Amino acid sequence: RIGESYATLRRYAPEFLDVLKLRAAPAAKDVLDAIEVLRSMNSDNARKVPTDAPTEFIKPRWQKLVMTDTGIDRRYYELCALSELKNALRSGDIWVQGSRQFKDFEDYLVPPAKFASLKQASELPLAVATDCDQYLHDRLTLLETQLATVNRMALANELPDAIITESGLKITPLDAAVPDTAQALIDQTAMILPHVKITELLLEVDEWTGFTRHFAHLKSGDLAKDKNLLLTTILADAINLGLTKMAE
Repeated sequence: RIGESYATLRRYAPEFLDVLKLRAAPAAKDVLDAIEVLRSMNSDNARKVPTDAPTEFIKPRWQKLVMTDTGIDRRYYELCALSELKNALRSGDIWVQGSRQFKDFEDYLVPPAKFASLKQASELPLAVATDCDQYLHDRLTLLETQLATVNRMALANELPDAIITESGLKITPLDAAVPDTAQALIDQTAMILPHVKITELLLEVDEWTGFTRHFAHLKSGDLAKDKNLLLTTILADAINLGLTKMAE
């Protein structure tokens, strides 16, 4: 179905690519290289994708469409490249010079030269002390003051919703914030919704952002071949899901 949108896309995509000044972080360099190939093809009115065109950015779900027995499919190569360009713009790996929404992350920061000048003049617009020793002294002083307040209130049994005894800290349980009628509706709604595996949800997010590329092998730098196994391992190490959900 996605191929049916190609004719519509061709009406404006070449003009967009010709006007936009794109720059990329190393993580998205292959996507930008593919865009440069498309620009060159549009300029030369070429119909076939060069055999040496970058293909590293092509994800598994695109492979069968883009890489055919007769070579690289022009239509799906362009659709794939533009789809990955969209994802890279969203993640910030590619930015547009002069854009307000899709600008380089560095543009949000104070320029290095101006930062150095402000720091030297002790004029950094920060709400905290820029001197490390002074900052730590201020925070430690505040901490000691607050601890003294807690200690005084604990001795007088005046801590709100909490008691400190010889056995430790006891906190008053929170009252249920959800009415029984609302909870019943929540339960009914939950029964209607389909059961989605967390790994499937993460795989969908990965299709948008490509975040799993950052989980490379520590020594070889290779990416994980089985993303399901990778995400399951991350979840098992980071979140207590219970045996049933982890078995899924």
